Amino acid sequence: MKNLLLLFITLFFTITSMAQTIEIIVSGTAKNSKNVSVESATISFIQSNDSSVVEITLSNKGGKSSFTNIPYGNYFITVSSVGLGPDNSTIFPFRKIT
Repeated sequence: MKNLLLLFITLFFTITSMAQTIEIIVSGTAKNSKNVSVESATISFIQSNDSSVVEITLSNKGGKSSFTNIPYGNYFITVSSVGLGPDNSTIFPFRKIT
């Protein structure tokens, strides 16, 4: 049975008044099936319509990773690590909140 990697995603919206810009940060933690953080997992942010990779990052010692300024659209996340995965999230919309 394959070990699954989980990625918990939290969206943080930070508004910087001086620059009049919005910085969007998508962050999460890669964990294995035993709920242990996975260091150096490869995490890919992928567009669902054509499976093109938007950004790739590695998780740190605590399994944490983040993406910044991702364009709006529909995406899924792929997480893989040596000896584990890969595992895909479900497709989720990333839209402007009005």
